[in-house]
Amino acid sequence: MRTRTAFLVIAAMWAALLPQHSVRAQSNVVTLTLERSTNGLSNWQTIQVTTNTVPASVNAFYRMKIAALAPDNMISVQGGTLPQSSQLAGTVVETFRIGKYEVTWDEWQKVRGWAVSNGYTDIRVGAGSASDHPVREISWYDALKWSNARSEMEGLTPVYKVAGAVYRNGDFGWSSASEVQVDDAANGYRLPSEAEWEWAGRGGASSQGFIFSGSNDVNQVAWYAGNSSGAVVTVFDGLGTWPVGQKLPNELGIHDMSGNMIEWVFDKSEYSIDRHLRGGAFNSPEDLQCAVATRYQYTRDPGGTGENIGFRVARNAP
Repeated sequence: MRTRTAFLVIAAMWAALLPQHSVRAQSNVVTLTLERSTNGLSNWQTIQVTTNTVPASVNAFYRMKIAALAPDNMISVQGGTLPQSSQLAGTVVETFRIGKYEVTWDEWQKVRGWAVSNGYTDIRVGAGSASDHPVREISWYDALKWSNARSEMEGLTPVYKVAGAVYRNGDFGWSSASEVQVDDAANGYRLPSEAEWEWAGRGGASSQGFIFSGSNDVNQVAWYAGNSSGAVVTVFDGLGTWPVGQKLPNELGIHDMSGNMIEWVFDKSEYSIDRHLRGGAFNSPEDLQCAVATRYQYTRDPGGTGENIGFRVARNAP
């Protein structure tokens, strides 16, 4: 649509577009993104919308993109205590919810697109091999801000704050991740704690004691260095990511906790101010990282990224 006026009225665009272009919502959230192009064919740029009208140019084309997020795919995990075979033995985990899958490239882009139009200015673009592959090359800070953005999109209370305000912008370097505070009463999305991640990965109260998350055969439940060649995109040394959920789930119905991507968790290392990561990745050797109990000292600067680092979200129990 081309405008001849100085302002676009967003409500009018809603009325004009929705009867003609319908989207079946699979969740309680539909995102609308206003974009502008000088030729109407390419180089579409997102416009931040904060009121019912936005400044417009008579020499530009405008369009409204409508997208529905997939269902939240959260698994309820009954609480319990990590067993003696765990390096976190005796840690009590309260009932919570965790993502059935790692956050996908498609999910990442949809939420990030909303975020950059709503006050989030520095979430990395990230990377992904295809829409249903896990997102990669995002930092711990990015994961926190994205989680807050998704919470706000869905009308939930954001978990992460800085100086009492919702955390939307800024990285605080290697030494100051403690600037980010957690609202324990919030119902929004967040990273799982390390204990939550391991408890869920082991199968929680339904655990059968498998070495890997859901099996003693790593090939049944994980993409790792021994089976991830032939991917649609080569990410590292002939290996790559695969669509989430293709391997068998664990006892709770959770996929890919022993492979595909190493995952950020919230906790700080005991030995430094880095943040922990858990699980195996598409380029992990079976015996080093894929076992669900492995708590290897692989930590990372919270502002750092990696071609094999992604995440999954958690939420407090309702």
